[in-house]
Amino acid sequence: MFHCTAGKDRTGIAAALVLTILGVPRETIIEDFEMSNRYYHYASAAGVGEGRGPDPAASPFAHLWPEARAVFASVDGRYLQATFADIEAQYGSVEAYLAAELDIDADNVARLRSLYLE
Repeated sequence: MFHCTAGKDRTGIAAALVLTILGVPRETIIEDFEMSNRYYHYASAAGVGEGRGPDPAASPFAHLWPEARAVFASVDGRYLQATFADIEAQYGSVEAYLAAELDIDADNVARLRSLYLE
C-alpha cells in the first residue's frame, strides 16, 4: 500500500513503476495516470473556496491562487513521461532503477508478476 497527500503524484509514480514491471504498455500507464483529471478533483472534494467541508482553510491548496490550485489539483502526463525519461537516461530501464535504488531485484519482480498476473 502506498499513498501521498493528494493521492496522485507520488502515488501515480509508484503505481506507474509497478505497472511497468508488470508489463503494462507505457501508453496505457499514462492514460491511467491522466484519469485523475477526469474522476478526481481534489480542490472541489476538499471544498476549497466553496465554503464546504469541515475546514476548507486546512487544505494545502486553500491559500493558493485559483490558477495555482488548479495545477496542484490535477495531473499532467508529461511529468510522468519526464520521470520515465530521466529514469531510463540514468539507469537504462525501470527494472535497473528499481534494483539500484529500491533493492527490487529480478526475484522480487518475478514474485510480483506471479502475484498479480498468474
